[in-house]
Parts: sequence; structure tokens; C-alpha cells
Amino acid sequence: MEEETVYINPKQFDRILKRRTTRDKLGWEARRVRKAYDHESRHNHAMRRPRGPRGRFLTAEELATQK
Repeated sequence: MEEETVYINPKQFDRILKRRTTRDKLGWEARRVRKAYDHESRHNHAMRRPRGPRGRFLTAEELATQK
């Protein structure tokens, strides 16, 4: 396969190289690890909200028709 030339902003090139070296130092596994959620309070609020049959949040209209 031929590699296509990728044009980048020359002002950003140093930062791109620095980011690449940082990623290489971390290793593949360290980059793949992610927390389930970032904010505990937002997670708790979402867990209390009513949901529809497929798991999506119900709108105010849908809640009114249920009651």
C-alpha cells in the first residue's frame, strides 16, 4: 500500500511529536484504561432519572403521560 502524504500545520509539529513520544512511553494498556464516568454527582443524578423501555431517558411529556 502506498502511504499518502499528510500535510500538517508546521507550528503544531513539535507538539505532535511530543504527544507521540508521551504515548509511546505510556504503552498500549495504559492508554486503553478509562474510568466508567468522570463525575460522581452526574452519574448519581442519571441513575435516578426515569428511563424508557430501551434505557433512554424519558422526556417531560412522556413522564406526564405515564402519570
